Amino acid sequence: MLNHRGHARLNIAAGAGGGKRRQVLLPIPWECDQVDQIRDAVVEVYDEFQQGIEPDACVARMPRAEEQGSDGAAVLRSASSQVGRARHRGGAALHAPGDWDALIAAFREHKLISGEIKPSTWHRVYRHHMNHVLGAVAVTAPPQNAKQLLETLARIWADKPGGRTRQIQIQSTAALLRWAVAERRLGEDWEPPQDLAVFVGRRVRRKRSRRPWRWSTSLGWCGPSRMPAGASPFN
Repeated sequence: MLNHRGHARLNIAAGAGGGKRRQVLLPIPWECDQVDQIRDAVVEVYDEFQQGIEPDACVARMPRAEEQGSDGAAVLRSASSQVGRARHRGGAALHAPGDWDALIAAFREHKLISGEIKPSTWHRVYRHHMNHVLGAVAVTAPPQNAKQLLETLARIWADKPGGRTRQIQIQSTAALLRWAVAERRLGEDWEPPQDLAVFVGRRVRRKRSRRPWRWSTSLGWCGPSRMPAGASPFN
């Protein structure tokens, strides 16, 4: 455990983390009076990981510090029981679709209140692409991190690499994820890369066929024209 910007951060060694080193930020302040809550959260992450739930997925379901009551441990146990019920409903995803609905709604409010976009822009551009995000997470085996989500969305336009619609989808989704991670609504695994080129793809440019030039005696000018094989351009 370490202090990371005033919150408890759990470091998981590669041997215990399924072959790779992991770091997850707990939604609990790094304070002396939060020792019991931090301990219970670590135990919860461990128990969930043994059952196949990713650490970030478990942490994302935990209540944030301001949501905890005087008996913080009891609140954490309640969140754990809700996770169990979600698994019985087949909700092994990081969030149930309803949670993603709430996340996108909060993102929309942020964009509008900050003045970054107008309501008409959200309706005309963002709404369509956020619906694709909801569709990508509402499956039996949903994405578990930013890379998987962006790859899933890129496949929608697999035949149009570098296309404008695909570019906007990837950029708007990345903006959603960056905001959610900054607001501690999603874990660090959901931080998208700065370079999105691999998800946007590169447009395939078709080479123009070069036609031989031919002199037109009737028009008196040169222009591209198809010529029979072996013919002279000066006939």
